[in-house]
Amino acid sequence: MVGDSFGGAVKSNKVWEVTGIKAVCEKYNVKLIEFGQQGVTTVKSDICNLNFCKNVLDADVIINISKMKTHSLMLFTGAIKNLFGTIVGLGKSELHKQFPSPQQFSLVLIKIYEILKNKVILNIMDGIIGMHGEGPSAGKPYHFGILLASRKATALDYVALKLMGFTLDQLLYIKNSFKIDDILENEVIVEGKWKDFVFPKVRIKPVLLTYNIINKLPNFVKVVIYVVFTYRPKFKKKCKLCLVCVNSCPTSALFMKNNRILIKKSKCIKCLCCHEMCPFNMISFKKLFF
Repeated sequence: MVGDSFGGAVKSNKVWEVTGIKAVCEKYNVKLIEFGQQGVTTVKSDICNLNFCKNVLDADVIINISKMKTHSLMLFTGAIKNLFGTIVGLGKSELHKQFPSPQQFSLVLIKIYEILKNKVILNIMDGIIGMHGEGPSAGKPYHFGILLASRKATALDYVALKLMGFTLDQLLYIKNSFKIDDILENEVIVEGKWKDFVFPKVRIKPVLLTYNIINKLPNFVKVVIYVVFTYRPKFKKKCKLCLVCVNSCPTSALFMKNNRILIKKSKCIKCLCCHEMCPFNMISFKKLFF
């Protein structure tokens, strides 16, 4: 079977039709499911309860198919973060609410991978046309022209992030996942022209800006900076007022008034759900101190 779990108010049938997934599944008589409709299985962990799609935990094996792209909150999103999609529906928004900072959210991603890794027999990353800039959904297409595959999600993500110009120390949730797979960085062998290759002009600076500023500061200053530093959603004048962002916000920080989308700053947890869910790329993020 083929399945996914979409965030916020996104309609699964629309996604499957536009991407061609529905047509392929019909052609080969493969069952296509939206995670959660066949039941939810809650797994209690040492950090939180995780509501997985029952189909995922009941499956004999999982093939994990991800996209090669940048991410404004987590810097990079690949095979490990893609497994966040096994959490059912708005449960993802609730986890963003519980674990708002990148450091906290990393713990969630690592825990999900730890729970599922023995079922995941193959990880594939589509880098034919990926994304760079202010991802995960409003960045710019980048023609990497590659497909990557690995038995280990950590190894796959490690190779991909280096190809984009990141370092492993910048992606701590991936670095810490090496311990789960019981492998070392130097055991991931890349040969030939790809050994030290980095794709040119990949725009990772927009997502690294905050990281580079904050991580040069002492820990006690980082705490203060995180409180006063904000990604404030900025709605473009051509906003369609579809309200997907309002319906997707886990803290109800967005609302419409006088034909404008407004934000309750005190409720915003900087999870980027509105940015990711906007179907028309009408939201950008204004980074500022205030």
